[in-house]
Amino acid sequence: MVNFSIKNISSEDLDEMIKVESKSFSDEVKESEGILLERASVFRDGFLVVKDNNRLVGYISSEIWDSKKIRDTHYAINHSIKDNHTVLGDTLYISSIVVLPECRRNGLGNMLLEGLIEDIKTKYAKVTNAELIVSEGWKNAINLYQRTGFAIQREIIKFFDKENGLIMRKEFY
Repeated sequence: MVNFSIKNISSEDLDEMIKVESKSFSDEVKESEGILLERASVFRDGFLVVKDNNRLVGYISSEIWDSKKIRDTHYAINHSIKDNHTVLGDTLYISSIVVLPECRRNGLGNMLLEGLIEDIKTKYAKVTNAELIVSEGWKNAINLYQRTGFAIQREIIKFFDKENGLIMRKEFY
């Protein structure tokens, strides 16, 4: 029987989280182990994992940015959370959302996304919106984000090697 649970990342989850990243993304868009570990340690509130009977099958990581200071370079793959993260910011930037391929189509991406947003809205009152960047070719991901209230704002040409990146945004209030 499937028994999914969501919680904040803990030190016991780190090795499995690295494996999930490796199994889910190509080398061109995969975040480095060091960057993932840094994000988990700097902003634990913004890093949730989903487990299936104690097996980590996905995660979502984020940081909080000041919308007045966001530049295209902030979205770069493997950027350091220390460069832009501020708990006084107003924009929740979703830096990564991952579900193992064999566990997709079970609503886990939606659970992670909605769970994170609700948690951040409760803990960080200044945060009024969320942003993310997604490859124009990742149709299932785009559909998930649109179903949860995100809208395409603009694109960054060839952000994902050969594909454009779509910046999507959701207003909370």
